[in-house]
Amino acid sequence: MPLNKLNTKPIKTERIFIKSENKFIKIMLSDILYIEAQGNYLNIVTHTSAHQTLSTLKAMEEILHNTSFFRIHRAFIVNTDSIQSLNGNIVQLSNGKTIPIASNKKDLLYALLGLN
Repeated sequence: MPLNKLNTKPIKTERIFIKSENKFIKIMLSDILYIEAQGNYLNIVTHTSAHQTLSTLKAMEEILHNTSFFRIHRAFIVNTDSIQSLNGNIVQLSNGKTIPIASNKKDLLYALLGLN
């Protein structure tokens, strides 16, 4: 069942379960670096692996509400704890991945990080 069909109340735990490759996989929120939309799927990237699940970023954003995750672009949600540096409209994560910041999200991100 896609995540957007599930109850999208904000989570109150330190983990999520996603359906990937016909099984449910537990992922600790602290392990997630970023989540990328790829068509009708999400690619959830952790420190050690990547998992693909059928869902939308909007549904995942609602599930991760009030956590350390922030949607910085129409195709990306990042774990703000994994941000290593910011340079203009680019975020670099702890694994070296660079992700663009949407112009309408930049001020919100900087405020969230206490940089304003």
